[in-house]
Amino acid sequence: MTHALPLDDLRTLLPDWRRHLRVVHRAPTTITSYLRVADAFVDYLVASGMPTAAGAVTREHVERYLEAMFERGSSAANVAKHHRSLQRWRAARSTTRRWSG
Repeated sequence: MTHALPLDDLRTLLPDWRRHLRVVHRAPTTITSYLRVADAFVDYLVASGMPTAAGAVTREHVERYLEAMFERGSSAANVAKHHRSLQRWRAARSTTRRWSG
């Protein structure tokens, strides 16, 4: 039996963001890039035992994720790209009624 994730879990909210990106006419490559970053971030949260509820994720969680990227040898440009993508996801969440801000 599969357990359903809570409605405010970031993994549950990813399809909403994909839909939002399509509605605002983002390029397919942009959508793919944003969603890869979001997936990587959520995977990091889960692997690190951090919260995945939208309202529980803080700046500290994002900073730890970015710091871990540097520690794994990611370039500054790649870390900056992830940071910008996560900022856009948060902005989209705060303007969508269902998503926690």
